[in-house]
Amino acid sequence: MFKIPDWSTHYAYKWHSNPKSRSTCRTLFDKCYVRPALDRAWKVMKDGSASVESKSDARLTIDLHKDDNAQMCAGRTVQQFCDAILLEEADPTLAAQTAQETMRAYKPRDWDDTDQIKAEHRCDEIADVCENAITGLREALTGINNLYGEKQVFTNLPGCELEYFGIPDYSERVELKTKWDRASKTAKSGWSANSLPKKPDLAHLYQVAGYWHGTKNLPTLVYANRLGYRVFTPDNCEELTPEHLNSILELCAQDCRIREKILRAAHRMGGTIEDLLQLVEPQFGHWSWDVKPQIKEIAKEIWSR
Repeated sequence: MFKIPDWSTHYAYKWHSNPKSRSTCRTLFDKCYVRPALDRAWKVMKDGSASVESKSDARLTIDLHKDDNAQMCAGRTVQQFCDAILLEEADPTLAAQTAQETMRAYKPRDWDDTDQIKAEHRCDEIADVCENAITGLREALTGINNLYGEKQVFTNLPGCELEYFGIPDYSERVELKTKWDRASKTAKSGWSANSLPKKPDLAHLYQVAGYWHGTKNLPTLVYANRLGYRVFTPDNCEELTPEHLNSILELCAQDCRIREKILRAAHRMGGTIEDLLQLVEPQFGHWSWDVKPQIKEIAKEIWSR
């Protein structure tokens, strides 16, 4: 059985995830500060002997760290639509209605003036994105007899002590990505379609390279927007061949090895969360810090100590 080293468990950093999904500073803040705080809060909420005051404080912590936006909700909803049809054999018309209802029920961020507008537009385009996503997935899944949904994958990256963790979307080899309209000053509607990529995004290559290393299944990427879809396979995309995936995997492992060195160094220094976070640059301008202002202020306060 895999044993997580002390320098990792001390910070509740149990495994690696895609290093391109967030900045290093946000990843460490999330894994080592936010998640332990949420774990403690949920433990209190489930404790029948906890006081009313303790549960009230725990609920405030949970609500503070809720993290969602219209685009994230739309992406989840499209996958739920596809899961319903592909895995549960749901009626497509009913699945589409459920997707619309899910988007209409989404409550926009109260601190982000643009989220309400985006949520309204996602309701307008989600039916088309759903239709193109399911068409692209059916093409990508042709010939796969054992069809199943999300499954956890753990694998050991070269030179890393901690495992790499991810959850492929379908049969451990097919990944779905959605592209959503962007605000446009030139388009009559005020929105323009977010183009389908001509080759897979680098962050997605990092993601599927880890899956491939753990499962030995060559990956397929499906992109869908309201105008169409695009399917990338090892047969039509050089970036998904074993040779290229190997090079991406080494870059991914390199990033993860650096994070392990940061964790070890902080542990040697004394082990506080401040020791850890102050070893990395706080890139608050990075897109991954699109969080509640209160959360960013907490992070800035920790980095300033």
